[in-house]
Order: sequence, then structure tokens, then C-alpha cells
Amino acid sequence: MSLLASLAAAAQLGATAPAAADLSEARWLAPDTDVLAFLTEAPGECLPATLRTSAAAQVEAGRALFRSPLIFGGPAARYGLSCNACHRDGRSNPRFFFDGLSGEPGTADVTTALFSASREDGVFNPRPIPDLVGAGAKKSLGSAGSFHDLEAFIDAAVAEEFQGDVEPSLVAALAAYLRALDPAACTGPRSIGLATALADFRRALDAADAALARADHALADALFLAALQDLQRVAERYRPLPALLSRIHAKAAELTSARRAAAQSPEAGRAALRRFRSGLADFDAALSAAQADSLYDRDVLAASLKR
Repeated sequence: MSLLASLAAAAQLGATAPAAADLSEARWLAPDTDVLAFLTEAPGECLPATLRTSAAAQVEAGRALFRSPLIFGGPAARYGLSCNACHRDGRSNPRFFFDGLSGEPGTADVTTALFSASREDGVFNPRPIPDLVGAGAKKSLGSAGSFHDLEAFIDAAVAEEFQGDVEPSLVAALAAYLRALDPAACTGPRSIGLATALADFRRALDAADAALARADHALADALFLAALQDLQRVAERYRPLPALLSRIHAKAAELTSARRAAAQSPEAGRAALRRFRSGLADFDAALSAAQADSLYDRDVLAASLKR
């Protein structure tokens, strides 16, 4: 999928509003999953609260990319599958299930032509999805332990498993994020809701701005797309509220304009991003005011799941 096609898909926020059970966050789950619990609680990131200034920007960029399906190509990008779908918060995902890819819940066959013919071995052999915390310290990576370099492992996984074609700076950012996941920083499950979604969105914007400051065009563009995906996930939760959904659409259009400006020059992109962010306080306030009627509200979400 080209970047333009990916952006067009991302910008169609809420065009076909899903039922609560079909929110993109819960698209690939085992049939017996407690969907309400899944959509309101995550395992928790093992990311240190403080990082060295020199490393923080790369880690944040990698974090946003990890949650974006648009670093992949082919069917995975079209289906909206991201690294985070399988490795939730960088951990394993025992509830993950994709028909034709999984055997038992929490497993995936990484040598199948379902997403790419490169690794097809003619055998259905799903394996448990690993926890990626501590991956940066491992001496061998991959189901066969054939990779001894994190960047090479990521590049091969994206290119061979998912037909992705990523720039070295994107691989470096993903590697920085995975290296930052520290077993000592694990704090247990975390609640997820509007506040965490908006925080993810702002962190992606921060990372895009930092990439523009370094004139890293490829990384900045991917981060704009990651931020659009964050907006898409918010839009899905505001499906019952057409007025708010329209406002999210408008914000997506503004962000798309900022992305176009960034394609002209880093300076133009940063200026457009500053203008975009100047209106976010009112935007956040409007979403927060209507949160009780959205699918971020636990009771509203529970009722929707029963339909």
C-alpha cells in the first residue's frame, strides 16, 4: 500500500463506523475473550519513566510506529494490523486470534503467505507470540534464533512477513523502542481510555515534530500517519456522536494539511504542526465533555457490546 493510499484510508475516519465489538483495537480476538476488559485495560508498558534526552525522541518515534499498521505493506496494512496488535504494549497477547494465522489463541504462523509469500514454508506452524520486553538484550532473535541484530530482525520481519518497505530511520526508531522496554520498569496492567488515547496522539505529534527538526522526512511522514491512526481509533469510540465524529474528521483533515506542508520543507511542516496544536486544548475539552456518551465510557461500551 502506498503512503497516499494509506493516508486516504486513515483519513476516512468513521466512514463505516464499526460496532463496539469490531473496534480496530479488538479486531483479532479469540471468541471467548472478555472484550470489555480487553478494551478498558492493557498489560502495561515496561518503559522507564525517564530516558536519556538523546534517546527519548527515537524511543517515542518507535513507540508511535509500533502502534501504526502503515509501516507494513500488503494485506496487513489494509487490515489495520500493527506490531501492537500481536505484541500489546510490547508484551505478548494471549487473546490474539487471526483465522488462518493462529492455532491456539496467542499464537501466529510467521511462515505463511497470508501476508507475504516471502516466508511461506508450506506448513501451518503457529507459535506463541513472544513478549518483547528485554528483546534488546537477547543474543538471538526470531522463531529460529537466526537473527543476532535487532535492526536486522525488525527489517526482515517487516519486509518478509508483511511486505513492508521501511526506511532505515524507521527501523532504528523501532529498535530504540524495543531496547527501551525494560523488565525492571514493568508496573502491571494499566487502564486505557480517552486520556491515554489522547496522550498517545500527542506523543506521536511530538515525535513527528522532533523528526522534522532533524529533517528526517521519511520518519516524520510515517509519524504523521501514525498520528492519523490514533485519531481513527478515537473516532471509532465516538461513533454514537455524529457531531463529535465530524469534528474529529475536521481535525484529521487539518493534520493531513500539516503533513502536506511537511512534504514541502521541515520548516513549513513544523509551522503547520504548531498551528494545528494550538487548537488541541479545545478539541480535547470537547471530547472530554462528551466522553460519558462515547464508547470510552465503560457502561456505554458494555451496552454496545451486548447488541
